[in-house]
Amino acid sequence: MELINHAVTNEFSDLYLCRRAVSVEEDYKRLEVLAFEMEATIASLEEQLSIAHGDKDVATLRSESLASDLKELSDELNDTKSKLSTLKEEVSALSTTLNESELQRQKVESSLTSLIEEKEELSMVLKMNSAVLQIPIAFVWIPGFYPFILVTATC
Repeated sequence: MELINHAVTNEFSDLYLCRRAVSVEEDYKRLEVLAFEMEATIASLEEQLSIAHGDKDVATLRSESLASDLKELSDELNDTKSKLSTLKEEVSALSTTLNESELQRQKVESSLTSLIEEKEELSMVLKMNSAVLQIPIAFVWIPGFYPFILVTATC
């Protein structure tokens, strides 16, 4: 019986070892497949990383280019602001000069109007004087009376 037990135990042991060997072999194949998949995943990730580095380099260059453009535009804006400020000062000075010129023009116009009116008055006085000078007059003095001027009219 012992022999039978030993034979049965050996058979079970051999069967167990066979199954264990098959299981190890299957595990090994699964691990090989898993290792292959992992190598493929690693290769894919390395490719993605390489692409990401390339994208990062492109983005960095673009960022530097945009920063340079922004600096140039900022400098141009500052120059334009400075020019605008100068132009505002010039416009203010010209406006002040224009206002002063307008006041001066009004004074000259007023003076001219006064001179024209005075000229017309003097012209009328001159005409009257001229007319008076053309009238024949006689000076009459009668003793005991005030002297008087006798105007004679001739037509």
